[in-house]
Amino acid sequence: MSSSITEYEVFELIKASAQRSSCQLPDSFNSSSDLVRSGVDSIVILGIVAELEKKCGKTIDMKVLEKCSFIISAQTLSSALK
Repeated sequence: MSSSITEYEVFELIKASAQRSSCQLPDSFNSSSDLVRSGVDSIVILGIVAELEKKCGKTIDMKVLEKCSFIISAQTLSSALK
């Protein structure tokens, strides 16, 4: 059973994952901030993607991320899960 997830829910999941992994997000971090440019480790990003896919029962198509130059943010991840 798949469910949709809002951009806000993705944003909150990202913040929680970063905190669990002791990753310090910049004060300016928002839902359109690129996780890579914000200093989030690749392994943490993979964990976020896996958690989102499991929660929603969907997979994130890399073609969707490719269209936005592989910027990985709460905004692009929530769009990729629609």
